[in-house]
Amino acid sequence: NPWLGGLPGAPVRRASGGAPPARAAGDAPAPGGAPQGVREILYAPIEPDNDIVEFLARHFCDRFKNDPFIIHDKKRAKALVAFEGVRYVTDFTGERLPQNTRDEETYRALWRHYFDVVSIEERVNPRCQRRFMPVRYWNNITEMGR
Repeated sequence: NPWLGGLPGAPVRRASGGAPPARAAGDAPAPGGAPQGVREILYAPIEPDNDIVEFLARHFCDRFKNDPFIIHDKKRAKALVAFEGVRYVTDFTGERLPQNTRDEETYRALWRHYFDVVSIEERVNPRCQRRFMPVRYWNNITEMGR
């Protein structure tokens, strides 16, 4: 596959946790993001208990019609890849993914700060959190992976 490593010169913006990928209005990249004319690729690592990548295709292709994206099942070394209406599932190790950009780290820090600010310390219930989102998934969620 010619673009598994990304579109030529395209930075990867990692989607994580409940935080939507940061975007500016319209098709313009976020401030400090991709250079003008270069499309970002949305990337989300997942580690599901079952082999569900194929079942995710319809929903995410409808949701992100105009955005190239990769949903990477790290447990099974495969990914759902979509770009301009074409989607497929392929073997994928993620070895060639670039490191997070400074902007990405800033967005992650902002999301963690938001999560901390809106949470009510007196009402934190770790047992309830673990029931709704088991600890084994926390390493892929921005606000939990500290």
